[in-house]
Amino acid sequence: MIDINKNINSETEEVPEINLDIEAVKQCYARYRNNLDYYLTIDKDYFGNTDELKPVANIPNRSNARIKTNFIQKLVDEEALYSFGNKITYKALDEKHKNAIPLIDYHFKNNGAGYDNSSGKRLIEFHLGYELNFITKDNKFKNLHLNPLNSDIWLNEYNEPEFFIYVHSKNVIRPPRKKPKLVDFIDVYDSKYTYYLDEAFDIKEIKAHNMGTLPVGYGVVDNVRYTEENGYIEGDKTIHRTTKTLQLAIEQNCSDITQEITDFHNAILKFYGVDLEDEVDDKGNVVLDNEGNPVKKEPIIGNNSVLYFDEKQKADAEWLIKKIDGSFIKETRDDFKDLIYTLTSHIDNNMKLESNLSGVALRSRLQSLEAKVKANEAAMEDIIRKRLQCLFNWLRLTSNGAIDYDENLISIEFTPCVPQDIQIIAQIIAQIPHDVLSNETKRSLLPFVTVNEVEEERIKREDREKLQQIDFSQSKDLGDNNDGQEQA
Repeated sequence: MIDINKNINSETEEVPEINLDIEAVKQCYARYRNNLDYYLTIDKDYFGNTDELKPVANIPNRSNARIKTNFIQKLVDEEALYSFGNKITYKALDEKHKNAIPLIDYHFKNNGAGYDNSSGKRLIEFHLGYELNFITKDNKFKNLHLNPLNSDIWLNEYNEPEFFIYVHSKNVIRPPRKKPKLVDFIDVYDSKYTYYLDEAFDIKEIKAHNMGTLPVGYGVVDNVRYTEENGYIEGDKTIHRTTKTLQLAIEQNCSDITQEITDFHNAILKFYGVDLEDEVDDKGNVVLDNEGNPVKKEPIIGNNSVLYFDEKQKADAEWLIKKIDGSFIKETRDDFKDLIYTLTSHIDNNMKLESNLSGVALRSRLQSLEAKVKANEAAMEDIIRKRLQCLFNWLRLTSNGAIDYDENLISIEFTPCVPQDIQIIAQIIAQIPHDVLSNETKRSLLPFVTVNEVEEERIKREDREKLQQIDFSQSKDLGDNNDGQEQA
C-alpha cells in the first residue's frame, strides 16, 4: 500500500487521487453540529448538571438548596457493568483460528484494563458509539472510543459506512483578527486515507492509514439513531430520555423539603405586644425609612436565650408549628423512583433481599434487564468486529500474508457481571458425558475462564510436565518382576 505522509500543497511531491466528496462531508458536519446540543444535554445530565423542574427563583435570606439525585448516571453505569464488567471472551470457530486468540488477547491489552467497560458506558449513555483503530508511533495497534460529541459517520443508501469525521477544536489566529479564535478542524477517514481539513473544508494533508478498510467501528443500540425530522424525537430510547422528568421530579421533591427544614425548622416563633428595638447608625442616630418612621431591628433568637415579659396579657410568645406529613413526601418520592426502575427494566440493588441470596435467585430478578442489554451487547459486538478486522488486516500486511485470519470466524461473547453459583455449574459439567459435550465447551461454561485456548494450552503443558516426571526405567523393572512371578 502507498505510504503517504505528505502535504498536498507541495508542488514537487506526488499527490494521491482524491475521491472524497466534500459536499457530503459538509452535510455530515452540519448534521453533527445540529445534533450536538442534544447530546451535550445528555452528557451534562449524566454528570449531574441537571435543570430544574420549575424555574429557579432565588429568594433572599432563604437557603435555596438544590438537591441532586443522579439516577441517570447510576443506571447507565449499572447497565455497562452488567454487560461489560467481565472480560469479553473470544472463541475460535475452527481449528485454524485457535492460534488467533492469543494474538487478540496480546494486542487488545494495549487499550488498558478498563477500556471496554468505559467504552460501554459511553455507548449506553448515547446509544451510539464509534471506535477509531490506529497504529501508534511505536508501532502498536490501539483503539480510541469516540462518541456523538466529537464524531459522526456517513452512510450510503444501503446503510454502509462511506466515511467518518472526527471533529476537534484548536485556537488559531486568522487575519485580520489579532486574537485567537476556537475553530473546528475535521479529520475524515475513508477506506484508504485520512484527510485533514481546516474550518473552510480545505484539505491540508493526506495520509494512508494502511488498514485496508474504513478504520472505524460503528455501533448503535437497536440499530436506530437519534433524529428530529417529524416534529418529535425519533429513535431515542436512551436512559436519559426515559427517566429525565422523573429524576427532575425527585430532585424537586428533595429540594423543597430540604429548603423547608433549613429555612424554618418546621416552626415560626410568634410575638405578641413586643416592641422591636430601633435601628441606629454609627453615630447613634435612629435610622428612618422613606416615610420617616424608625427602622426596627429584625429579632434574633440566639442559643440558650431567654425571653422576659412583664404581663402575659400584654406581651407573649408562642410557636407556630408547621406539621408536614413525612409519609406523604416519602411515598411520593418512592413512587417516582419505582417508575424509574420500571421504565428502565432495572432493579433496585439497594433493597434488602428477604432470604434467597443465591446467584440463580439474583439472575432471575435480572431477566428483564438481561433481555434489554442484549441490544447494548449487539452494538458493542459490531464495534469489536470492526476492531478485529482492522487488527487482522494490519497483521496480514506487516507479516506479508503469513498471518491470515477472518474476523467472522471469531465468536465474541459477553458474560453478565452477576454472581454465579460455581458449585452448581461444576456439578452440571461433571454430569454431562464427554460424548455429549466437549471439554472445550465445558470450560467455556466457567465464568472465570475467559480465554479457552490459553486454558487448554496450560492443561497440555501440565500434562507434559507430569509425563516428564515419570521414571519409566523403574516401571519397566517392576513389570519384569511381575512377569517373573507369573512364570514361577
